[in-house]
Parts: sequence; structure tokens; C-alpha cells
Amino acid sequence: MLTFICVLALAVSCPAQPTTPEPWLVVEEEISPKYWQKEAEKFIAAACKRFPILKSQKPAKNVILFLGDGMGIPTVSASRFYLAHRSGLNGSMLTHPFEEWPYSTVARTYDLETVVTDSASSANAYLTGTKTRTGMIGVTGKLHYKQCGAWPAEEFTHSVLEAASKAGKATGILTTTRITHASPSGCYGHVTYRDFEGDVNLKEVCGDEFQNMPCQDLSCQLIHNNRDINVMIGGGAKNFYPVGKEI
Repeated sequence: MLTFICVLALAVSCPAQPTTPEPWLVVEEEISPKYWQKEAEKFIAAACKRFPILKSQKPAKNVILFLGDGMGIPTVSASRFYLAHRSGLNGSMLTHPFEEWPYSTVARTYDLETVVTDSASSANAYLTGTKTRTGMIGVTGKLHYKQCGAWPAEEFTHSVLEAASKAGKATGILTTTRITHASPSGCYGHVTYRDFEGDVNLKEVCGDEFQNMPCQDLSCQLIHNNRDINVMIGGGAKNFYPVGKEI
């Protein structure tokens, strides 16, 4: 049985206020998941042409996605030199284990609105294959940041973890942050605002519209809509308890 596990390590939770500076003008054709699917198909076709040996490889038995938040090239380089300094080595001679893997690549991390993404829109990109607006998770750019009311299911994007679960595979999420944080919730959630982690957050932002938004917060979605996820390990238990309840 193939196992798909998201392992998410976050050292710092960044503020979820993505609208400074002003976002880009969204390109209409880039809102649709079909646009990104076509782009991905072209990229995969080019990769298979460049590395024909990949076509003859057996399917992987297990897939484990490790994510270190904020691991751009400068950050990885800095960490390499830091470790080398602590070990009394020359930084150019030290490598991280993942830098010794047979294949590596780099990815651009823009979203529909900004050059530098937050954890929410970037999770949407690498887990569902579709770029969305900054601060949103599991939905297309047809919806808007902090949009309240019922969100149409046809505007939901679906993660590779959801696909693996539907295919009968064992799946799991392991994170050092809250299980409802933007990065891990990209595996299962659909919200227009990454901080909709509990119904209290929905009520704070949406006011009276909250009454027409049953089970649209991430904690409720995780419990009621994602029962086929086999393993969930992370923090943030307070989002699953009533206000004032001692844990």
C-alpha cells in the first residue's frame, strides 16, 4: 500500500496579513486549475524527454513530502555555513543530506497576487497544483481574500493527499506547528482566509454571515470532512475545544 505523508516543519509562524504592498492585477486565465494543469503537463513532458530513463522506473511505493518553511537558496546556504562553522569545517565542503540526492530542482514561489507567497497560497501551489490568491487555501482565485458566505465547491482545489486518500492509500500529516496552520491545512482545507482555523475566527471576520457558514473553519473541516486521513500529529488543540474549555 502506498503511503502519502506530509511532514511539515515550521520554526516561525509568520503574520497572515498579505496585502502590503498592493497585490498584482490577477490574470484571468491563471485563475482556472485547468491552466495550471496544462502548464504542469508541458513541464512533465519536457522532463521525461530530458530524462527518458524515468519512464522505465517502477512506481514509488511510498511518497513522503518534507517541507521546511522558508527554505530558499540563501537560507539553505546560510544554514550550511552555520553548521560548518559549528563543526569547525569549511562551509564549501559541507552539504545537507538532501543536497546529495540524485535529482534536485528549484521552484518559483509567486502566487496570483504577489511575488513572495505566504504559507497558504504556496501550500495551494505545491499540494494542489493551482496558484491562488495570497492568504487563501484550497480554493481558486475566483474567490477573494476573507470572502464570507458559502464557498461554492466548484471553486475548491484538491490536494495530492486528498487524491491519495480517494485512491485507497494510507495518508498522514505530521507537523511541528498547529495542525490547522496554513502549511498542513493545505493538505485538506478549503478557506478564503488562512486564519479561519476555528469557528471563533469565522465569527470575528464575517459577523452576521457566520450563521450561514456551517463547518467552514479548518478544524471542523478536518474532523468532519477528512476522516480518511490515517495519521494526524501536530499542535493547536485549542482550536478543537469550545471557548473557555480547559485542556
